[in-house]
Amino acid sequence: QLSDTKDVSPEKIIKDSKQGKAIVVFDGLDEKLVHYDKDMKSQFLRTLLYILNQSSQENQKIVLTCRTHYFENLKSQNSFLRDNSRFDLGDDSYRAMEILPFSLEQITEYLDKKLDTKDFNSVINLINKDDNIKTIAQKPLMLKYLSPILPKLISSKSKITSSKFYEALIDDSLNRDNEKHTISKRHKKQLLKEVAYMLYNEHSQRISIDKLNDWLNNYIYDNKLFRQYQDKDMYLLEQDLRNSSLLVRYGEDNFGFSHSSFYEYFLSDYIIDNFSSFQDTKRISQLTKEFIVDKVKTIDE
Repeated sequence: QLSDTKDVSPEKIIKDSKQGKAIVVFDGLDEKLVHYDKDMKSQFLRTLLYILNQSSQENQKIVLTCRTHYFENLKSQNSFLRDNSRFDLGDDSYRAMEILPFSLEQITEYLDKKLDTKDFNSVINLINKDDNIKTIAQKPLMLKYLSPILPKLISSKSKITSSKFYEALIDDSLNRDNEKHTISKRHKKQLLKEVAYMLYNEHSQRISIDKLNDWLNNYIYDNKLFRQYQDKDMYLLEQDLRNSSLLVRYGEDNFGFSHSSFYEYFLSDYIIDNFSSFQDTKRISQLTKEFIVDKVKTIDE
């Protein structure tokens, strides 16, 4: 009922929350934490939790939203959100949940609200024809990114190719995280090519956080282009790679690209850049080959 009253103030919201009359949503926890050191992060969380009644948390609810991959693993996630000296957030008062992929019905409902009739029909037809775009659209955050991009691509005179679509989506994703970047966007793209190739050599699309961090440390010190980051806090660089790129956490502590097609897109970039020396071609997937062909044609044009 807060939205219907003129008496909306921070004091009233806090009072209603402490009395269990309002549910407060703090959206995008990672958007703030990424700028803080460890002590500041804990202090920031305590400030948010002040909205809870310290003597009794019964019937009180707050919602914190955050990218799962901001935290290295489930242990660090639970430790940060539970182990707070001021509030006892035990198993009974804390629950972590992940948003499930959207169904085609939910995708359709979302796009119907975001797009006009012409764009809606064109985008739905494209999603139904392309399985890769469809699986990406099932991720709620990616669907939000897709909705303004696809109509622009469809309305352009040039042919929509897989590589053009992914290039636009990747650029948009990185631009949205502009304030988070410790590693520049240009260098991050280069880094993601190397991550894709590293995973290719590992014969896996997942890698543990420890291996990923070790790889990043070695790469920054071995690569001339990235030596400019050697004076940066390595913890911030590790955090930047997993939190403001296209990598996400899977399960307890494994990381990989948010969708396999992103892995294949960056692998195709790496292969093109290193075409004369790339030898292990037997395991290249059909989609990676399509990306390579698309990009080579674009270069020729």
